[in-house]
Amino acid sequence: MERECNLLICVSLIYSFYVCVRVEWLTSTTSFTFEVLILQSLFVLLLSRNTDGLKDQSKYRPLVSPNLMCLFMIPLCFVNEKLAMGSKLDKFDGFDDIHLSLGVTAVSVTKFFFLMGKHKLAAIAVLLTTIGYLLVFANFSTHLIFTLSSLLLWKGLSWIPEVAPRSFSYAEMTICLQLGLCFIARIIRELLRMQYVHQDELRLKWIGVTAVIAILTATFAIWIMKAILSVFSLLSCLCVYAAFAIASLGFLTWVCQDNLLWWFWQLIQGDCTLSMLVFSWILFCGITVIWTIGHALQSSLHVQKTKLEDILQYTVERQEESKDKSGSRMRRKNVRTSEDFGDQNYLEIERHDEKISRPNVSFNTRKVFHLFILLVYIPGLLIAPHLLYFASCIAFGLFIIVEAARVMQVPWIGRHLDNILRTFVDERDQGVLFLTHFYLLIGLSLPLWITCSSLTEKSPLKLYSGVLSLGIGDTVACVIGRTFGRRKWIGTNKTVEGTLSSIVIQLSFVYIFSYYGFLSYYNHMAVLLGIVHSALYEAFTDQIDNLVLPLALYPFLCSNI
Repeated sequence: MERECNLLICVSLIYSFYVCVRVEWLTSTTSFTFEVLILQSLFVLLLSRNTDGLKDQSKYRPLVSPNLMCLFMIPLCFVNEKLAMGSKLDKFDGFDDIHLSLGVTAVSVTKFFFLMGKHKLAAIAVLLTTIGYLLVFANFSTHLIFTLSSLLLWKGLSWIPEVAPRSFSYAEMTICLQLGLCFIARIIRELLRMQYVHQDELRLKWIGVTAVIAILTATFAIWIMKAILSVFSLLSCLCVYAAFAIASLGFLTWVCQDNLLWWFWQLIQGDCTLSMLVFSWILFCGITVIWTIGHALQSSLHVQKTKLEDILQYTVERQEESKDKSGSRMRRKNVRTSEDFGDQNYLEIERHDEKISRPNVSFNTRKVFHLFILLVYIPGLLIAPHLLYFASCIAFGLFIIVEAARVMQVPWIGRHLDNILRTFVDERDQGVLFLTHFYLLIGLSLPLWITCSSLTEKSPLKLYSGVLSLGIGDTVACVIGRTFGRRKWIGTNKTVEGTLSSIVIQLSFVYIFSYYGFLSYYNHMAVLLGIVHSALYEAFTDQIDNLVLPLALYPFLCSNI
């Protein structure tokens, strides 16, 4: 599977180079950019073949390949984003994102081979080549940000598996860190040249980004309080979040030079369409929360009922054997005694019960989540993508609060959150952190977060890469594949029928929406190639598809030639 995924990423790299030649943008900077990309990719392809992987696999998500070629998805997204701007490239300083992503990719690859214990000198040579490229073509601010990012990345790639073992594969962890560092670098650049913000789009962006940073910082402060100061209660957590919320509100009021609460109310109230959109989002979120809690309670009752039936079955068999007095051994296959629930194997039995009784509920529920997501994101992209950007940031911050409360077992609510969220985990959530719902939100919102296009205009097709690949493509492939799939791709459990249906439905969505004028695109072949590319990647990848599929599709949908 890793070989097929590497081949698909090479196809994406070749396509990006072809687009660069077609738009006649093969300057010295871009030519060296592709040379560095090709050098890094060839190095990974040649030296990562036939290796045993990392020395300590127990810290990473099991049965998943490293798949280092995934790390080139982010530079390719940034490269194609800049290629799509055409004549605006000379006036736009978007090379900073490309340079930084190339640098952190080289650091990530080098760190992998250090952890693997092989090819260290070759990895250092590639890293030094990339650094030399940055010294020549990048500006001073990018040099400084790259240096700090590299130190954080090198430390984080060792520290995160220790703190959250079995929660990430190496590629997933690195992609998340790359995106986070590039996102922070973009914020730093905005701060350095910041003026007072008066436009509605910029204000919504600043509010969303500031909220996420404040929640992350507050969560880290709470973790420090629990680990070092031994101060931990529901009240203390609420006080920390409230303090950071007040500080963030003060900072945003200074940046925007306005009363933000009153401004936001006027923004929503002044437009009937926005009012209905926000109301529908709140309604869908409320229904989703109620439905989630209901399914969790139903599943919990089902597990308890199964345990009780096992105990009763054992009791009946015990009574029959005591009357029979035959001395034969008890047949306890698939039966658990009441003593089992008092010994040290209780947690293993409980996990076994969950694994047996919840997979169907989890699958159906996840696909219903995808349906709810479509009902939120498609109207948001059509009507107000800038407001969707803000809402996605707030949702991401709330996810962080909920997951932190569950992991740290905040008094009064931590245990209940764990019982609810554990209902919907699958075989991919085997670590301390439950991340599939994070990846779904990130995958759908990523085009909004990394684009340089204006979000107040009509949404270009590239902003739909998350909706197409996850909300439509992945959902259709899973449903059709499970229902009608007969022929499986070699080496995977994915079906040919599911992949083909995914391609057809995605293309139908694009053509229907473009026919009625809801979206526009320039290149039919690029759209077809991108959708086929992402559908095949979904069939062969063993990484979390919610994270990598939008990154696989985005470069192709950027094309405007």
